[in-house]
Amino acid sequence: MRNNSIKLFNEARALRHKARTAEDLNRAVEKYKQAMEIYEAVKFTVGIADASNNLGMIYAGWGRYDKAVEYFEKSLALYREVKNREREGQSLNNLGTVYRDLGQQDKALEYFDKSLAISKEVKDRRGEAHSLGNLGNVYFTMGRYDKAAEYHEECLTRCREVENRQGEGQALSNLGMVYEQQGRYDKAVACFQEGLQIAEGLRDRRTESRILFHLGNISIGCGHYGRAEEYFDKSLSICRDLGDPKGEASALLGLGLMQGARGEYDKALASSERGLEICDRIGVPTAPAKNLMGNLYLDKGDVENAEALIKGMGNPASLGRLKLVKKDYQAAKEYYEQLCQVAEEIKCMDDLFTAYTGLGMALEGIGEEKKSEEYYLKAVKLTDDLISSLPEIHKETILNVKVGGFHRSSPYDGLARVRKKMNGSPGTFKDSQHPNSG
Repeated sequence: MRNNSIKLFNEARALRHKARTAEDLNRAVEKYKQAMEIYEAVKFTVGIADASNNLGMIYAGWGRYDKAVEYFEKSLALYREVKNREREGQSLNNLGTVYRDLGQQDKALEYFDKSLAISKEVKDRRGEAHSLGNLGNVYFTMGRYDKAAEYHEECLTRCREVENRQGEGQALSNLGMVYEQQGRYDKAVACFQEGLQIAEGLRDRRTESRILFHLGNISIGCGHYGRAEEYFDKSLSICRDLGDPKGEASALLGLGLMQGARGEYDKALASSERGLEICDRIGVPTAPAKNLMGNLYLDKGDVENAEALIKGMGNPASLGRLKLVKKDYQAAKEYYEQLCQVAEEIKCMDDLFTAYTGLGMALEGIGEEKKSEEYYLKAVKLTDDLISSLPEIHKETILNVKVGGFHRSSPYDGLARVRKKMNGSPGTFKDSQHPNSG
């Protein structure tokens, strides 16, 4: 009987690791449950815990977080009962991942820190790498990009030491995400491409879909919308094959962002609405979807619908943009100052560009041209630095890209306006790479 349960468990594990469709995962669930029934009949505690842990991972991937927590807590209690510290650490890691996805970052940190301590105690290098990567992901979500990079680099080193190729691909993907937020697109793409090659070689479709999503984001940031659409479509297809609703929602929001950038606002709102419905259904934070939709309504000129979504979000970038549209320049200035304070602390380049440009426009609207000029100059410098780091193919399109509701060219135009008001002439941009300078 026990041999049969082990056979079922191994078949289930193989299906989970090589799954290419939701049906593969459904079959794995059935086999894990059958194995668990036998383990329970023969009172094989470790087997019950292992099956519970694996079932939790499948349900977490499906966005069934209530079931995932139930199975992970069961496995955690059983591993503690038999004093299996290494697998106790694995269950703690898995619980932390669920709480991270649910937006409970402090609780996630608590679980990941405990897991890391256990991995170091039992000298489990693979488990240590896993915990380091998860801690990096939490700090990334919290906007602490330098700290996130430290954890992901350490995770990458550990994965290479123990020849964990799947972990290596995931660590490269995570590092790419940090570089993406920091506006270091060349380094981000290098990490993503290396990680994608590993994921494809291992048939790790979940990591593959995640990397494709981020390559789509970078393509939008460089103004290559057709390429972005290809990446998002591929990511969406894989997520649907795997029955991964969280990934599906992300891909739909990516498509919405891309369609909005092309001026296809009705399509963009439809994609975003589908993404929002999925987030709401599986219980993950809906703020990103609502924020995107609010900004799409602003792009359309529908201030009423935009305001209904944006007012409750507490997002200073979107609130600042809304106030600019309504010509409430003092309120816009206050929101962009909030954004600027956080963006300068965490060094998020897109948020810095948005804050500097927004402050330039708000101060221009108030009539404080000298202060407005200072912020426009900061935004121009950021853009010039970004352009200088890009290949020639991206330099041709980058200034047409919108970030936080502003074209990359907006601070150059704003600088010309305020200098004209102050000096009676547009002045010159000696250090600028803007094509209309001089």
